Amino acid sequence: MTALPHDPYIQEVADALANVGLDVADTWTCDADTRGLHCILNASLELTPEESGIDPNLWPAGLLLLWEWHP
Repeated sequence: MTALPHDPYIQEVADALANVGLDVADTWTCDADTRGLHCILNASLELTPEESGIDPNLWPAGLLLLWEWHP
């Protein structure tokens, strides 16, 4: 798989969350092409009560952090 321009930044965010005790359960990055008009960079970081230690009373299904870059 080819590295995307925002991969290092998203990894730094995941590392920063881990440094404060919030381990990311899952992450992905992609580049969506809007029929050749624009390249949109996307990323997702998932935090869950089981993996990340977030409060299950506040976030029982977890917390999804989305990142998008639109030119």
